[in-house]
Amino acid sequence: MPRSAPLARAERLSFEALQHQPFVLYGPGFALNPLITGACREAGFTPHVAAHSSQVDFIIELVAAQLGVALMPRMIAQQRPQPLTRRVPVDGPEIFWHMALIWRRGAYLSHAAQAWLALAGDPEVRATSERR
Repeated sequence: MPRSAPLARAERLSFEALQHQPFVLYGPGFALNPLITGACREAGFTPHVAAHSSQVDFIIELVAAQLGVALMPRMIAQQRPQPLTRRVPVDGPEIFWHMALIWRRGAYLSHAAQAWLALAGDPEVRATSERR
């Protein structure tokens, strides 16, 4: 949120505390939008959307320009500090973002792709990589 916002002084916030804030959401079709709006509805309100962007850095700049607040995964927020914003953790409802890796079994996988899948925890790929 903008560092100058009164709520930015809080150590933690609830979703309910954000109900009167304008939101900057991701571009249409982005997987986090329905998760964010669903969490807002669960907290008892429909967010007022001030802007959309598919660029995380632009979303952060819109927040810095005091256009609204944005919810983003902790890892993304920590990687992009902006002096005119403040990251404030928001308590429940929790938002879980499920991601999936899809590939055609038996098809060629580069060494880099095999390493990524092994890192992600696919035991079949790990076994194939270990046999080489």
